[in-house]
Amino acid sequence: NNELLFDNVTVAEAAKMLEEEYNVTIMINDSAIHSQRFPTTFPKNGNLDQALKSICEFNGVTYRYDNTNNAAVIIIDGPENK
Repeated sequence: NNELLFDNVTVAEAAKMLEEEYNVTIMINDSAIHSQRFPTTFPKNGNLDQALKSICEFNGVTYRYDNTNNAAVIIIDGPENK
């Protein structure tokens, strides 16, 4: 299968799948976002930013990169941090 299928998964579940697929760490700063659900599909060879943008737009949140420790850390912020 050449797609990552997010079939009514939570943001936390999608973050875990993206972490495994792209070898990054994703932190979600707002506990209310963890349980928000959404459906979508991404090509496995697709762009990580494209996947994150879609997830965040659907859920009304933002993401940013934190490279302070020379690691790929992505932080998903809640609506109040936009």
